[in-house]
Amino acid sequence: MPETTRQYDITGMHCTGCAANLERKLAQIPGVVRAKVDFAQGQAEVAADWRQLTDDIVFESTAKLGFSARRRTENAASPNPAPPDREFWVVCINLLTAAVLIALTFCHFHGHFALWLGLNAALLLPCLIGNAKKLYYGLLALIRGIPDMNSLVAVGVLGALLGGVFAPDGHGHFDAVPMILAFTSLGKYLEQRARRRALSQLNTLTSLLPQFALKLGLDGKTERVPVSALAVGDRVRLIPGDRVPADGVVVADLAYIDQSMFTGEPLSVEAGPGTAVLGGSLCRDGVAVIEITQTGQDALLNRIIALVRTAQSSKPRIGRFADRASRYFVWGILLLALLTLAGHLLAGNTAFSAFNYALAVTVVSCPCALALATPAALICGIGRAAREKILVKNAEVLEKTAQHPLVAFDKTGTLTNGRPMLTEIRLAPTSEMTENEFVTLLNSLESNSLHPVKFAIATELARRNLPNEPAEITDFKLYPGRGISGRLDGVTYLVGSARLLAEHRIAVPVDVPVAGTVFFAAAHDRYLGCVVLGDELRSEARSALAELRQLGLKTLLLSGDRKTTASATAQRLGIDESFGELLPQDKLRLIRERQQQGQLLAMVGDGVNDAPALMQADIGIAIGSATAAALDAADAVILNDDLRQLPRLFRLSSQCLRIIRQNLFWAVIYNLAAIPAAAGLLPGVAIPPAYCALAMAASSLCVMANSLRLTRCKL
Repeated sequence: MPETTRQYDITGMHCTGCAANLERKLAQIPGVVRAKVDFAQGQAEVAADWRQLTDDIVFESTAKLGFSARRRTENAASPNPAPPDREFWVVCINLLTAAVLIALTFCHFHGHFALWLGLNAALLLPCLIGNAKKLYYGLLALIRGIPDMNSLVAVGVLGALLGGVFAPDGHGHFDAVPMILAFTSLGKYLEQRARRRALSQLNTLTSLLPQFALKLGLDGKTERVPVSALAVGDRVRLIPGDRVPADGVVVADLAYIDQSMFTGEPLSVEAGPGTAVLGGSLCRDGVAVIEITQTGQDALLNRIIALVRTAQSSKPRIGRFADRASRYFVWGILLLALLTLAGHLLAGNTAFSAFNYALAVTVVSCPCALALATPAALICGIGRAAREKILVKNAEVLEKTAQHPLVAFDKTGTLTNGRPMLTEIRLAPTSEMTENEFVTLLNSLESNSLHPVKFAIATELARRNLPNEPAEITDFKLYPGRGISGRLDGVTYLVGSARLLAEHRIAVPVDVPVAGTVFFAAAHDRYLGCVVLGDELRSEARSALAELRQLGLKTLLLSGDRKTTASATAQRLGIDESFGELLPQDKLRLIRERQQQGQLLAMVGDGVNDAPALMQADIGIAIGSATAAALDAADAVILNDDLRQLPRLFRLSSQCLRIIRQNLFWAVIYNLAAIPAAAGLLPGVAIPPAYCALAMAASSLCVMANSLRLTRCKL
C-alpha cells in the first residue's frame, strides 16, 4: 500500500493525555497506517494511504476532541501554541471575578439566599462562557472514557459549583471556580510563552527562506514568482539584500554571499560561476545568476529544519515513562478523589468537608509538570544545539553523549584539513643549498607532474613569499609509483621514494622521518635531502581534544593512513589509542569489537567516506560540510566545520540530561507531596481547591523555567 506522511499543526492540547487521545483517534481512521502526536510542539504526523483519506477527515476527527488542525505547508514556521492575547484576557477576567466573589463572602445575605445566588451566577457567567470550550470537551472526554487534563479541570469546576449551591451555611465557595480557571489558564499562558521562546530558533531558520524570487526567463527578463513555484533547472537573479531562494550554483556574474548561518564564518565568500550556494544565504554585494539544483524539502535548510523538528519530538528512554504514567494518571486521580471522599465520610466528616477534600485532590494533581518534564528540556536543548550550529537528529543522542562514551576519530578531513602540506624539510649535512633554494628546485622539477607534492610545494612557496616561477626542465621522466627525474642546468635530478634512489644506487640516510610521506631528492649520485608530505592538523584540533580530556572522555584514532603517521598524529593530539592502515570494513570491525565489549562508542568523521562507521557507532557525529551523506548517516552534524563544537555538544548533553532528571524529580515530588496534602492526610493541613489550582500552575511554570536555563547556559 503506498503511504506518505503529512504533518499538521494542532492547537488546543493541554497535556500529553490530550496528545495520546488524539493519537489514538487518528490511528483509528480507516486508511491511517500510523499516527504520532507531539504535545510539546503542537504537531501531528499522519502516515496513510491518501487515496482513501482526505485532510478534511483528519480535521473532523481532531475537532471531535476539541482541538483544531491545520495542514503544515512547506517552509512553514512552527506555530505559536495558542492565541496568547485571548488566554491573557481570560486569566484577567477570571482573577477579577474571583476577587469580586471573595468580597461577596464578607457581605451579609442572611435570608436572601436567592439574591446571593443570583449575584454569584451573574458574576460567574462571563467566566464560564470564556472557558466553555475547555469545560465542554473536558467533560466530553470523560464521558467517552478518554479523560485528559481538561477533564480534571471540568470536574473541579463542576464540583466547586455544586459545593457552592449546596453549602450548608449558604455561603459556598463560588470563588474557587474562577480561581481554578484563572490559575490553570495562567499556567497555560506562561507555559505557551516559554514554549514560543524555546521554539524561536526553529522559526528563525524557517524565516530565512524568502517567499519570492526573481526568476530569469528565456528572453532575459526577470519575473517575481513565489519560491514554491521554482523547479530544478530554473535560473534566478540575486541582487544585494536578497536571500538565496533554494540550493543552487552560480552560472553568471559575481556576488558575495554570507553563509554564516551554515558555517559560522562571519566573512562573506566570493561566489562566481561554478560556486555552490545554499538556500537562505544572504547576498551581501554584487549581482549573480544562480541555477536551482535542489528545491522544497530536498534543499539543505529544509532538511535541517525537518531534522530539528523530528529530534525535538523524539524522546530519550529517560522520558518515556512520563508518557506511560500520564496515560493512566487521570483515571488514577479520579479514583483517588473518590477514595478521599469515601475516606472522609467514613471518618465522620461532613459531606461538604469530604467533598472539598476530594475536589482539592482533583485540582492539585493535573499532570502538567510531569507531561512537560522531558519535552520542554528537549525542545530547549535541541534548539540551543541548532543555535550553536550543531544539528541533533534524535533525542537519544543527548542521552548517549552524556554517558561518557569512547570517542573515535577519523583522521583525514576530521582532525586534519585534508590538504597535503610540507610539514618538514631535511637537507643533507653536505648540502650547500638553503631551504628556500631546495623548495624552489623541487617546484621546478615537479612542474610537469600531477602528484599532490606539486601542490604542497606551491603552497609552501606562497607561505615563504617565494615566486612560483619554475625553471624549464628537460629530459623529464616519470617512474610510476616511485617518482620523477629531470635535467636542469646540465644536472640530472631525482625526486621520489627511497626505492627510486636505491635503483640509482644512491644511499638514503637511516634517520629519515617516519610521520608522513617522505620524498627524497638527489643530484647525479649525491643525496640532497628530503621533504615530508603530511596532512596539516586543524588549528582547533588540539584545544578541542584537550577539552574532551578535561570532560573525562577516552579517545581513539581510526585512520586509513600508515600506522606510523596515525601514531604520530595521535601523540601530537594526546589521543589515547591509534590504529592505522584501516579500510572501511576494518573500521566497522573494530567498532563492533568495542561494542561487544560493552563500550558505548561515538564515531566522529567527515560524513562522506566514513558513512558506514558513523552508522555502526552508537553515536555518529559528522564534522564538515553538511553533505547528504552526513545528514543521512550521522546522528549529529557539526554544521560549521569547527571541532570546538564537539565538547560543547557533550557539555550540552550532560546539562540537558541533568535538567530532564531535575524536571522529573520535581514533578514526581510535587505530586507525592501535593496529593496527600490536598487529601487531608497531613495533620493540620487543609488546602482549599483554589490554592490547589495555584500550586498546579506553579509546578508547570517551575518545569518550564528550569528547562529554559538550557537556552542561556554556558557551554
